[in-house]
Amino acid sequence: FPIIVAACQGQYLGALPAVGSTFDASQLGAMEQTLASQLGIVPLFYYPVFFSLTGFIQGLSVSGAVNRAKENFVPLMKRNLIFWIPVQFVQFGYIQEDLQIPFLSVCGLALTFIL
Repeated sequence: FPIIVAACQGQYLGALPAVGSTFDASQLGAMEQTLASQLGIVPLFYYPVFFSLTGFIQGLSVSGAVNRAKENFVPLMKRNLIFWIPVQFVQFGYIQEDLQIPFLSVCGLALTFIL
């Protein structure tokens, strides 16, 4: 996520008085990057593509795919946030960039076993 990493270096959360003095810049950057991914990319890009493609594959009409998304978005988003916020915080904060893809792959596999 080079765009997220470049844009989120801790400057936004660091500007908040209660937060900026509590965490160091690398932790703030990891928090911002995690929130940008989970509250921006996932609901605005990933889920629309997911519901569109799976709706198409299942032979649903556009309205059927939209209804399916409406029914499933909140429960899926809750599960997504519970699992991926801690994982991505560790990813952005502590995993070397060249090891992030294998790390996320292992975490995705673990989630598959959990579900």
